[in-house]
Amino acid sequence: MSEALNESIESALLKSLATHAVKAWAAVLAAVVLAGLAIGRIPVWIVTAWFGAAVLAQFGRVRGTAAAALDRSGDPRQQVRRVVALAAAAGVVMGVSVMCFPWLSEMERAVFSMVHIGMAAGTVATSVGYRPIMLAHGAPPFVVLMVMWLMTPFDSLQPWVPIGVAALIALLAFIIVSLSRDTFVAFRESFEIRSRRNLLNQQLREAVAAADSASRAKTRFLAAASHDLRQPLHALSMLSGTLLLRKLDARSHKIAEQINTATNDLSTELDALLDISKLDAGVMQPRLQGVDAENLVRRLVESHRPRAEQQGLQLQMSLDEGVYVLADRLMLERVLRNLLDNAIKYTHMGSIFIEIKKRDGQAIVAVSDTGIGLSADEQTRVFDEFYQVDSVERSRRRGLGLGLSIVRRLVHLQGGSLDLRSSPGRGSTFSVRLPLAERAAEPANEAPLPGRVSRTPGTRVLVVDDEAAVREAVRAFLEEAGCLVRDAADQDGAKAVLAEFTPQIVLADLQLAGAESGIEVIRQVRAVCPQARALLISGVNEAQSIRLADQAGLRLLHKPVNSRQIIEEIEHALGEPPTGAAP
Repeated sequence: MSEALNESIESALLKSLATHAVKAWAAVLAAVVLAGLAIGRIPVWIVTAWFGAAVLAQFGRVRGTAAAALDRSGDPRQQVRRVVALAAAAGVVMGVSVMCFPWLSEMERAVFSMVHIGMAAGTVATSVGYRPIMLAHGAPPFVVLMVMWLMTPFDSLQPWVPIGVAALIALLAFIIVSLSRDTFVAFRESFEIRSRRNLLNQQLREAVAAADSASRAKTRFLAAASHDLRQPLHALSMLSGTLLLRKLDARSHKIAEQINTATNDLSTELDALLDISKLDAGVMQPRLQGVDAENLVRRLVESHRPRAEQQGLQLQMSLDEGVYVLADRLMLERVLRNLLDNAIKYTHMGSIFIEIKKRDGQAIVAVSDTGIGLSADEQTRVFDEFYQVDSVERSRRRGLGLGLSIVRRLVHLQGGSLDLRSSPGRGSTFSVRLPLAERAAEPANEAPLPGRVSRTPGTRVLVVDDEAAVREAVRAFLEEAGCLVRDAADQDGAKAVLAEFTPQIVLADLQLAGAESGIEVIRQVRAVCPQARALLISGVNEAQSIRLADQAGLRLLHKPVNSRQIIEEIEHALGEPPTGAAP
């Protein structure tokens, strides 16, 4: 870690300590209990003086910690030492109270010990596990308490009991110190993750600001910036999918799921950038058909319900039956999924309500929440690209400010409209209006994953990619899914494979090494195997690449492709006649 980062950690520690310092009222309450136990055993003036000193020590600790956190001019390390000293002073004052131990009854001694042990345990939270503060505040009472149990005579207890209690107190002290260490490690790791994320977000914001002068320049920049990320991320997505298909112990499977989730989250951010490029290129065209809106919404709600319930939110529906809309099923699903994701993300309590109704020859799908809401000014700007709401809550969002911009453009692309009603602190309602359709088209097959390629077990697949790591990762996943796979790095390699292997489907990278193109490889394969289906995969999201695939009549997937998507695309391709890239 650099010195600057260490200083930042200490600054963050000061802020956290200041936040938790207000819990000193618990120590004051403990002092009340201790003073109450001593009254009648110790002269009143001594008890009163000690209680006043304890309250002043705790008050001084709270004020001093807050002042240290707000002081931007001093050295953070020096400020932390100051807070440690304040904690030590408070700890010594509380430790002095143990001196009345010999004058208490045996029952009162037990209660007295419980209060001090409880305060020491609470210090783990108020100190964020920072060991110097933990020891400074908790060690004095603990040490004196152990000594008193060893030195004070007990009339009704066997001789070994005080020794055993002292040993238990020492054991508790060791456990509490260990717990504080783990707590601080978690705090430090969490801060380092936030620091790296903030650094990456800052770098990305600067890059986007530099590219914002022109739409074409922005598209070129996004392609260049994301290409090197997409290649390893695509391989990682395939490898994580492979792990999920294998028999693993519970712990390993959980880790694999977490890797897959993290990979998909990052893929989502890159896909948001990609969607903007495809919309700018004018090649994202909807396939309008009748879509069963009720069935689509029910499926999305059920997939989002666990996440909503985990956050304590109610997810409710009111759906008219038999509502079919004229829309692109995948685009509409993307729109509604995005709106549901946002509603859950920015609603901290209350409920989310999804409604479908018919009105004036249109279908209205509304997503309402009881979240943070938007001001009138924000409502006019929230659909702008790269715009993020300036409120404290929204500054925490994980994303690039592209989601609602994409939603609005996808809705308009399908001939619909998007309305917003919102009020700060009272929530928002997004309403999607689309034309009604007479009936729904045939429902799309939902491919279960992890699993095999269910349409044709033993599907023969040719993978063509100039990146060896990507080829190996894709091949490993497809073989684990039950496919028969061969791979090649270029046209010559593909030609050699065709001498002994007849592929049913080709997965080809659009841009191979040198001047070679995946489109040419597909033409070469089709010359030998006319019935072979084909998919293009690319790590470049330039408009020109999108147009090339569109002109060739080939489906273009963009890296990273997750394991579920690649299975669904293969099944879809196997169910259609071969198109595009004819020789």
